Amino acid sequence: AQGLRAAAWAGTAASLVDLQTWLPGEYTSSFAQGVDVDAFGTIVISGQAYDSVSGRWEAVVWRSNARTLSGDLHELSLATGGRQELQLFAPEQPQGTYLLLGSVSGTTPGTPINARVHLPLNVDVYFQFLLSNPNGPLHPGSFGALDADGLARASVVVPPGLPWVGPITVHHAFVVFANGVVMASETEVLVLTP
Repeated sequence: AQGLRAAAWAGTAASLVDLQTWLPGEYTSSFAQGVDVDAFGTIVISGQAYDSVSGRWEAVVWRSNARTLSGDLHELSLATGGRQELQLFAPEQPQGTYLLLGSVSGTTPGTPINARVHLPLNVDVYFQFLLSNPNGPLHPGSFGALDADGLARASVVVPPGLPWVGPITVHHAFVVFANGVVMASETEVLVLTP
């Protein structure tokens, strides 16, 4: 049916988002069929759109993820330990190689990588540890390839019973390589409490 336009809203007309505007121009009609919200707060809407060039309806997915790096939680206890799951999202760099890094000394002034990329992490012992030990037992998935949608998953594992005195604020961010470093993500925070 021509003239259909997929939309999403949060209960009021003022919150209406016209999903059709996020599709390429050849898609002249669309409708939404399903919605899901994952642990990272990403909203995924599935539906169909009419491709006026091919003359057929095709499956489409709208994904809300304004953040390049999202965590499923933001605090862990040093006494009990736990795991923070991270979602990496770089849609402009599908299948690029990524490296997750971190800092316990903050994000300012950060680290210039090249003329175009500034990593919002200060270099410290933790940063050097992650750089030297990718995909270690404390950071599985910290180095790898983004999928065709520019997505990847990584984790930060805190073993129980660490003798540190907290709270400690840890920032993580990732860089993407494609013939050199081409982007740096924003940071995600993890607070380690006693």
